[in-house]
Amino acid sequence: MTTCTCLSMECREAHSKPFTLPPDKKCPVCGYSNTLRAIATVHYLVRDVNGNLKGYNGNYRPACGVALKDINNATGDIRAANCPECLKAHPPEPVLATEESPTLPPPDEN
Repeated sequence: MTTCTCLSMECREAHSKPFTLPPDKKCPVCGYSNTLRAIATVHYLVRDVNGNLKGYNGNYRPACGVALKDINNATGDIRAANCPECLKAHPPEPVLATEESPTLPPPDEN
């Protein structure tokens, strides 16, 4: 099974979440196959003194516990991770407005 998203216009409105399909199948909503795109799984790395991945400031391991040999993509930024098991193990903290910063800064005009 492959995690996919469909880029057809009708599917963008019908479903925005990725779905899983066997390889070489058609989109369940629009029926097209040439608009399907595979989505790579990105794992979240956590610091662990016993981790098998040596990195900046120590050793790391995937939060979901998958073996390193089975990982193609990984990140130390939880906002970039999309592995469901990693996100269950370490849910991202919500970004909250504070009195000092009630909203995000306006975009640069340059």
